[in-house]
Amino acid sequence: PTKQITWSFQGLYGKELADPSHSQRLSLDTVFGFNPTDKLSLNAQGNWGQQTKDPSTVGGTGTSHWVGAGVWASFAATSKFTETVRFEIMNDNNNANRFLVAPFANETNGSMTNQVVKEVTLTHKTMLTSNLGTRLEFRHDWSTEPMFTRVDGSAVRNQNTISMDWFVTF
Repeated sequence: PTKQITWSFQGLYGKELADPSHSQRLSLDTVFGFNPTDKLSLNAQGNWGQQTKDPSTVGGTGTSHWVGAGVWASFAATSKFTETVRFEIMNDNNNANRFLVAPFANETNGSMTNQVVKEVTLTHKTMLTSNLGTRLEFRHDWSTEPMFTRVDGSAVRNQNTISMDWFVTF
């Protein structure tokens, strides 16, 4: 182990759904980090998963798969201000439904849609004290399928989100 390089790997396996299908979920996730300087952090993440006897597949007995990746960079401009940019992509194969949406309108003849969702996020972090901070984020999501809901109830393929939060570290 070094201060400049980090790596983690985790997985989970077991029953996820509260249904009588006996479906089993396996999800594997790894994150690699490289800190070339004290101010710059570069990271990459990969995720792969499957669910057997998935009720959302045709006939409710198939196996669904998903795969995702993300990259992000953080730069600590000062001891109080950090800027981060993040990009993530997830491929939801044969309606694995990782996004918790209903089947899409273009699904016909019992087929399931392969959906790809991407996002880019810009984050500004301000440390007010050594243990109290705020984050301001702008996020843009887009999808190959209309999955985001507008105020009028219609489904669209992209959305923008602005959020702010307070956090405490200890």
